[in-house]
Amino acid sequence: MLKYTQMKLFYICVNLKKPVMRIILNIVMCLIPLSYGWAQNDIYYTVNVGTFVDAQRSDFQSLRAYGFIYDQSIDGDLQQIYVGGTNDRAAAAQITRQVRDTGFPGAYIQEKLTTEGNPVAVIQIATLDTRKPITWDKYAQVPNLFGIIRGSQLKLVQGVYANIAETRTPLADLRRQGFGDAFSKIVNSIYLFPVDEFETGIAPPKEPLFELGLNQNNTTTANRQQDTPSSYGTTGATPSGMTARSGNTTTSTTGIGTPLPPINRLSVAKVPSIRSDVKRRSALELQKVLKQSGTYSGSLDGYYGPATRAAYQQFTEQNRDLKKYRILADNLSLGGEIADDRIQTAINQLPDQMDALRTLEASNSPVARAYIAYTRFVNNGPSAEVDGLMNTALRETFQRVNTAGMPRFDPEATYTYASLEQVIKHLYYIHAAPGMNYAAPCWIIARHPEEIRNVQRQFREAGGTTVPRTQTCGQFTEWPAIRTLLAVARDMNPASDLDQNRLAQAASLRTQYFYAEEPLSEDMERVLANWERRLWMKAGEWAAEDPIHQRLMRVFKVSYYQSLALMEDYFMNNGFPAPQAKTLALATQRTLVGYHLEHFTRY
Repeated sequence: MLKYTQMKLFYICVNLKKPVMRIILNIVMCLIPLSYGWAQNDIYYTVNVGTFVDAQRSDFQSLRAYGFIYDQSIDGDLQQIYVGGTNDRAAAAQITRQVRDTGFPGAYIQEKLTTEGNPVAVIQIATLDTRKPITWDKYAQVPNLFGIIRGSQLKLVQGVYANIAETRTPLADLRRQGFGDAFSKIVNSIYLFPVDEFETGIAPPKEPLFELGLNQNNTTTANRQQDTPSSYGTTGATPSGMTARSGNTTTSTTGIGTPLPPINRLSVAKVPSIRSDVKRRSALELQKVLKQSGTYSGSLDGYYGPATRAAYQQFTEQNRDLKKYRILADNLSLGGEIADDRIQTAINQLPDQMDALRTLEASNSPVARAYIAYTRFVNNGPSAEVDGLMNTALRETFQRVNTAGMPRFDPEATYTYASLEQVIKHLYYIHAAPGMNYAAPCWIIARHPEEIRNVQRQFREAGGTTVPRTQTCGQFTEWPAIRTLLAVARDMNPASDLDQNRLAQAASLRTQYFYAEEPLSEDMERVLANWERRLWMKAGEWAAEDPIHQRLMRVFKVSYYQSLALMEDYFMNNGFPAPQAKTLALATQRTLVGYHLEHFTRY
């Protein structure tokens, strides 16, 4: 309907009865807002095949007929595999069905919004038809090569750069070196993916054959993973006290300087491979329910081996209830988002919207002052202005407010902010204040992970129940198994209206567990064990009441224990021994489903 309206307006513009030159001018003036409208509302779809260990392109040749196959490397030797890219959801859905039917049942549609990316400059060197064989020899030698997929069309670009001006020297070099039709342009970073050995089948040369005039702030072969724009899979943090790296053509005249890299959703929790050599209760309970369903015939040994993995895969392919919830999970709203007002919106958009800083500067809110201070420090370093803004924000936030349960500090003291870590620490104190309705945005968590870990540790050491208010940033909840679990748990919640405040509190606590550096206490371990024991006792009674309940409970149990095993491996990958990883995973699981299932766990 939107596109029809836009085309109608275009038709009116073209047919205005004006002299020729005024008609041309009219067309141009009409096209500008129309193209802007498409760009602002653009949704890009690709098909996420799954996460694989040491994947080779030859492993996915059966999918070649459905679109271009590309990967994005994640932790260790893990790779996320994708097929195709389009702005047509129906086309993406069809490809997803074909990929699933070809032997990859975990495939799903992954959406990317243009608002999650940022404009970057690139040099386009070729447009290729993916339906035809591609001779990669010439292109594979170009350093910092990226691709953009639209249907059967693959555009190869070199970059990325902060603006068009930075492309002039490398563009001239590329033209001299055989790419005479190369040209510069601005693209949204969500469309870009690295083109390397997986895509081309050609190992990169040890020394680049092309010597491009790259800006020092730009990516190189050695550091591309660090400086790749956030929307295609990395969250490279800027060192404390440094200004944001160039990567956005927007600047501000109100004091923010170069905007921070926009990171609206975190994708830092990668789906791990479940270890087969660790005996665990989650695997044992999963084996039990899979054996009851008829998909597992092995021994109940508690090891997540090939037979358990195959049985789980078979269950996901055959159980119609689980297949239904997997579809629902694609469009699941997790809840827990803080109700947006202009201040929260400005905080969320601060990295990439010039107007965001102006909104904060026009506000008398303490949290607005704090983010102005943060912005001033990032761009200009320590100053009396930063000190004044942060001290005022602290005093106004904690006036007549009880700070019990928080790290010990004096909000009436006058602080000198010599380090960015001190700024972020007090920014988080403000988000933890009783009655605070504003949430720390996801981008600050992704941009300053070490500083956030330090302040989270201080809250844990304080021993209270207070946690900083944070956005729902996608920790663990982007994993397909966990999204399916949440869809089932939502259906088991008898409440018609969800308590968004409770969900937000759970998300904030989940952020603490995600960044945990120390194990949970033995007291917490006992609390969690009692919570889970009561959950299964009451849920079992509920399931016995009706055959439909039994079906739903079977799907819930499979999703619950699969998710628990995945999170155990996430924490083991972060250095925790298996028993401590189990406790952290169970604590995280409670933040995911505890609210929805509290009618089973109330005493």
